Amino acid sequence: MSIIKSDAARNCAGSILSFVNPWGAVCNATKLCIEHDKDFLYFFFDVKSEEIVLVSDFSNKRDIELEDRVELYFSKDPYMHDYYCFEIDAMGRILSYRAQYYRQFDYSWEPPFDLKVVAQIHPDGYSVKGRIPMDFLKDFVYENYIYFGAYRADFSKKGDTLIENWQTWKDPQTAYPDFHVPASLGKLTVSFLGIH
Repeated sequence: MSIIKSDAARNCAGSILSFVNPWGAVCNATKLCIEHDKDFLYFFFDVKSEEIVLVSDFSNKRDIELEDRVELYFSKDPYMHDYYCFEIDAMGRILSYRAQYYRQFDYSWEPPFDLKVVAQIHPDGYSVKGRIPMDFLKDFVYENYIYFGAYRADFSKKGDTLIENWQTWKDPQTAYPDFHVPASLGKLTVSFLGIH
């Protein structure tokens, strides 16, 4: 079974190209494409990077917090009273958790069984593609929308120092990098997803 709907999804109409770092750093290019059918929401990240930071002695899913990664959040309301996060590194490893505003994280939460992700490292960066079951997303409909966010952690190293470059598809208007705020969310329309 194909994880992503088709290779054409890389050029789909649902592309998001406007990833920026509102806190000042210059960003490498990031592209997110979203498509769907009746069973799954498909996503494809194309990430440009001169350096991909990975934990060499990876032993715990929270090691992903020290790595280059892409992130998707889905909230059950526009206030982040109950939201779910998928952070995926360049090896396809997933840090998934449930959260409540503000920054109350439950790392014991397990993602839906039919969530599938693969990643591939390229000479100029990496790609991540996957699918999220529609049966999971149906619980997120709030006034005909699903509130979600898309982000990227673009890290590099200078000696032993980790240099963090945070990218978001939407400026949350915070003084420092923080994606866990309602202002970072946008909306997917239910009609776009075909959820009834």
